[in-house]
Amino acid sequence: MIGATFHSQMYEQLSVDMPRGMQVWLDVVRRNPCDWLALDDDFLNWPAWCTDNFIQTHEHEGIGDPVVLVKIEEKLATLGVAE
Repeated sequence: MIGATFHSQMYEQLSVDMPRGMQVWLDVVRRNPCDWLALDDDFLNWPAWCTDNFIQTHEHEGIGDPVVLVKIEEKLATLGVAE
């Protein structure tokens, strides 16, 4: 499942003021997926219980950074999604 952490029924200012990790966690709680993975270059203030499902992307190269790509491939393999 792919989605955004902000949707039209949310109070926008709450989303803006909330740390990115908490935005993602609330989205996970709302959607209740069996597995999930978050990719973001913002690593500050992520809840400790989210770090196993979080991969920090490169500030400028995003997921194009070779180190980040390896981490994504490894995580997808543990989720049973990678080939």
